[in-house]
Amino acid sequence: MGLLIGFLSIKKVLSQDTLFLHKKYNKVIKYAISEIDSITFKKSNFNNSNFNNDLSSSDSLIDIDGNKYSTIKIGNQIWMQENLRVEKFNDGTQIFIAKDSADWVKNNQLNHRNPMMIWGNNLNDSKLSLRFGGNYNAYVIKSDKNICPLGWRVPSDYDWRILETTIVRLNLYNDTALGIPMQKIAKALSSKEGWMNINFSYEEFTIGDSTILNNKSKFNILPAGGINYKGMWYNNGFKTYGNFETDFWISDFIDFNSTWCIALWANSSKILRLSIPNASGINIRCIKD
Repeated sequence: MGLLIGFLSIKKVLSQDTLFLHKKYNKVIKYAISEIDSITFKKSNFNNSNFNNDLSSSDSLIDIDGNKYSTIKIGNQIWMQENLRVEKFNDGTQIFIAKDSADWVKNNQLNHRNPMMIWGNNLNDSKLSLRFGGNYNAYVIKSDKNICPLGWRVPSDYDWRILETTIVRLNLYNDTALGIPMQKIAKALSSKEGWMNINFSYEEFTIGDSTILNNKSKFNILPAGGINYKGMWYNNGFKTYGNFETDFWISDFIDFNSTWCIALWANSSKILRLSIPNASGINIRCIKD
């Protein structure tokens, strides 16, 4: 068995009959030595000499509905600079659209595990819908169809971790002498407008603290909030008292009832990982293949 390994430390134990692979984030994998015939080491993309130390934007991306998106190149990755707002998979298959909160709950119960979306809770304001994007359940990303434009995909947790590392490498995060860089980058990814102004957190450099300092990366994350499986809108930028949170689906770590998402909170400086019900409706940002 050949084995491709990246970012790993290797240790032989138990009389040299077992190989333990210690990955980042405390993940450990083990193999019997007798099953391994070769090991190949591969450098990560953000450690090689081709790393791109620049930020650049364009408006070249169009989805199947004709919506145009700004994109942003950060390091070696190209991301949507806006939230997805398409109503079809990229093969033209229509996604069910809930009319309102009650319709969201009803169809989540009747059509359990079917892809569905809903526009924001101020359905009469098309400008806000355009700004904040659509809210999709997890079955949209679990589908064998692709919700992102051709050549693009829903990012994985690994894609987000590369983005975080790139923000640090480009020195776009906010830090103090005692701070940890990887815990201080949410501010660099978040928009300057829309977020609740919070100056009472125990953390420094939270998203909601001095928002004029936000968005050094130009990634422009807005506080779009979402809708839960009970049909209740939460922390949504459409509400005058909201503007606290935004969430994005990631493509991996999916189980029967819940899925991991990326979350940003106004009173935090960190990129958070939360497990939420698959019937929740939150945003999607696509990344280029």
